[in-house]
Amino acid sequence: MYYRYKVKKKDRKSVKILIVLSLCLALGYAGYQNRQYLLFWKYTFNKLQTKINEAEKIKNQQQRQLTLQNLCQVFDLYKEENPIDEEAYALSARAHFLLGMAYLPGDLSELLINDAVDTINSEARKEFFNVIRDLRKVQALLDDENSGKKHILMLSQSCYLSGFLSREEIFEIIRKINPEEFTFEKVDDARFFALMHILNKNDEFGFSFLTKKGMTDEGVGGLLFLATAERIAERYTNAIMNYRTVIDKTNDDRILKLVHMNLGKIYYNQSLYTESLAHFDAVLKIDERDTFSRIWIGKNYSAMGFRDRAKAIWTEILAADRSNSEVKKLLGVM
Repeated sequence: MYYRYKVKKKDRKSVKILIVLSLCLALGYAGYQNRQYLLFWKYTFNKLQTKINEAEKIKNQQQRQLTLQNLCQVFDLYKEENPIDEEAYALSARAHFLLGMAYLPGDLSELLINDAVDTINSEARKEFFNVIRDLRKVQALLDDENSGKKHILMLSQSCYLSGFLSREEIFEIIRKINPEEFTFEKVDDARFFALMHILNKNDEFGFSFLTKKGMTDEGVGGLLFLATAERIAERYTNAIMNYRTVIDKTNDDRILKLVHMNLGKIYYNQSLYTESLAHFDAVLKIDERDTFSRIWIGKNYSAMGFRDRAKAIWTEILAADRSNSEVKKLLGVM
């Protein structure tokens, strides 16, 4: 009897050992399989990051858009399968940001120089909204105030270009960056950082940083951005000087047209109508069909008291373009 009891007890002990060994093997196998899975996605992420870097360098705008559209689709699917992977959202945000920029007629500096921020198309805005959603998800997953600092510029630029936040709200985000510690990888990033300070009345720091990090002394493009920032800040004397320097340094009609338009608006805002007229006349010498400059010539004549002359110019514009709402408004108030 005692012998049978010992045998049964021994058998139960053996079963327990087998169960434990089986569980250990199963866990080990699962861990190995999971390790393979994680290594696979890490490898894939490295490949995708390389693809994003390559897409950013594509010169052909249509090809760059198509490449980035495909990458964004890949990330959108991966985020659905891995809803708590912050790396997926961070890399997705970058892909959507680059796609948004690819839908625009130029980089951030060119948009600002050409006063084209308000003309951003719906496709680009949609991508910038995707960036905002992705980066907010990153912040929520990491739950760390410092975790999103490396993404602040991308988030701020997306909010600015999409019109999602006011300049004051964007400034509250971007001021978390310590410029002494932060690495500005692109000149556009440094210029945007400076501009946000300028737009929020922190001119002294903004212009100091812009001249140090914004490459404003590097050719016509740098000078144009500096003059644009000065015009925005209503530092008109400096803006006029830099615009005139640009005129002396280039023969590019597209740039000259832009500079004369900006000088014309600056002089108009200072009630210097004769000087303003001269610059808008210079625009017409470059492009005789330019409607924008003709509207401003009419504004100058109206401000100088020549209302009949202004009305004649605007009426001629409206006859050629019945949908011109600005001219309709101008004629309606006379």
